[in-house]
Amino acid sequence: MLEHNQQAAARIAELEERLQRLEDTEQIKQLKARYFRFVDEKKWTEIGNLFTADAGMVSQGQDFSYLGGADYGKMIGDLVGKTVMANTSRLIAKRIMSGKSAAQI
Repeated sequence: MLEHNQQAAARIAELEERLQRLEDTEQIKQLKARYFRFVDEKKWTEIGNLFTADAGMVSQGQDFSYLGGADYGKMIGDLVGKTVMANTSRLIAKRIMSGKSAAQI
């Protein structure tokens, strides 16, 4: 009985780890989709808001980490400028709301 309980506990722990990895992967996919949608739409403020305050960024060998998250959007906008965007967000990210519904993010 003890061995069975230990095996069951180990299996539950394994499943919880797998679930956490899947949830983390989904969050990354949603973040990536938002980022590229904002690039396509040239929403620089929204891009900046995706970064944490302690985010670091290095571009062309120059460290811009002192700027912090919110200023990255402006910097990216300044770098990209009026360049025509070519639909970099081929993914349409959706959040699963229930077994029967989803919403675009």
